[in-house]
Amino acid sequence: MKKHLSHFLLALPIHLFLGITPLVHAGSASDVPKGATLLVDDPLDASTFKEHWKKAKGKFAMEDGIFTAREILKEKHHAGAGRIQSVTDGILDVEFRMVESNEIQFGFDFTTDEKKDHLLRAVIKDGTVFSRAGMGWAKQTRMKPFGPKPVKVEVPEGKWHHGRIEFHGQDVIIRINGRTVFAASARTPLKGVEKNRIALTARGVAQFRNVKLWSLDEIPDAEWKKRFQKAH
Repeated sequence: MKKHLSHFLLALPIHLFLGITPLVHAGSASDVPKGATLLVDDPLDASTFKEHWKKAKGKFAMEDGIFTAREILKEKHHAGAGRIQSVTDGILDVEFRMVESNEIQFGFDFTTDEKKDHLLRAVIKDGTVFSRAGMGWAKQTRMKPFGPKPVKVEVPEGKWHHGRIEFHGQDVIIRINGRTVFAASARTPLKGVEKNRIALTARGVAQFRNVKLWSLDEIPDAEWKKRFQKAH
């Protein structure tokens, strides 16, 4: 009996002995629709930082091996950086840690040499989550909140969290740490609109890692409809 018990204990994951709760990965292949195509699998470390990411505002640097965003107050703008990757419908995953921050955002822009239009964001601000969508910078086209009122979400500072935004046509779903916290249809036209820049932004100081992007461009509308209805 003791022999069997010792073998059982040795087989248990070490985090159970240490009392550590592992970060649940919302970005596994098992929880994306069958037929989705993985476009980006970026650990956001030194191997990808300089090659793929370009700063827009603030300071972005690898600090102790972690992709860190620092807002520069005199710029009067959040810290922002982006990676070029084209998609129309998709799922974006990112892990984030709010170090000294009350707000982070992740989503998409459309950018060319002549312009950069903000299109879609998941916003985590002051312990709530909501979404914004737009078509540009002008008062009439800049990003605006849509859908239900901001939902409370537990994202304590100093801990890593999973963020996910799913978008197909006009529909948007946001999940935080595996929990669905937002599902609504945008008023701003998103259907058929190319999104070609992954955007990460932060107020104060925040960190990011493990960015993944899947394309849902080949997913049938009927399959997405079922997924969106389930999220409500």
